[in-house]
Amino acid sequence: MIGRTGIPGLVAIAALVAARLLPGQRARGRRAQTSLVTLGIAAIALFVGQLQAELEGGPDASIPPDTGYRIILLAALASVILAGVALYRLRAGLLAAELSVSLVVTGISFIAWAHLQDAWPRELVFVGVAIVLLAGAEYGRRLKTLWGSEILGFFGLTIPIVVAFIVAGDGNLPMELVAGLLAIGAFAAAVYRGSAGYALAGGVGLFAFVLDIEFRYFRSSLGFAVSLVISGLALLGIALLLARLVPRLANNRSSKAA
Repeated sequence: MIGRTGIPGLVAIAALVAARLLPGQRARGRRAQTSLVTLGIAAIALFVGQLQAELEGGPDASIPPDTGYRIILLAALASVILAGVALYRLRAGLLAAELSVSLVVTGISFIAWAHLQDAWPRELVFVGVAIVLLAGAEYGRRLKTLWGSEILGFFGLTIPIVVAFIVAGDGNLPMELVAGLLAIGAFAAAVYRGSAGYALAGGVGLFAFVLDIEFRYFRSSLGFAVSLVISGLALLGIALLLARLVPRLANNRSSKAA
């Protein structure tokens, strides 16, 4: 038990102590600090999960699925809390990505632990995840934190769109239409807020919408080759739209900052 829980604990302590001792006045030092803090948070989450597993009997014990989901859920929640605090203090894009991934794992493990089977409750879980991420993105935008805000915004809009397509299954057209509307809303938010992250999320969501509708409902009638051509044209159109929109948003943001 000591070895299995001690290793991630020692890694977490070493990473956080090294991050504390590093000078953070220069950009290279801040990047090193961010990397070490990110590693330390991941090690703490692993420690929390491993400690719970040891309390349940260790690797030789037969852990029920619900207990396993609870272990993952609590470890992911620990990572969410620590990554949120670290992001607030360091305002780094890497920590924003870690927070986003931790929230996704939290949502997945909660759905499995709560036995949510229907599409709409599962989608609502990730809508809640999106609200947290988008609130963080908008708060970071007020603090003029570039990378952290854009990463949070990208994940915050991409996650509910992609999940909607996943949980829609076969024949849940309203859920697919909701995902398409979210993709269009992401583009509107990109223009209104001047966010490249929102624009990229809208591009990913719109392309996923075209692919999903096409392959679910028109593949048999159009044929596989025609479907691929339409998908390619849709991807090209979205790429051209992003190529025009993202630089314009970046210019608008720089002019506002000035």
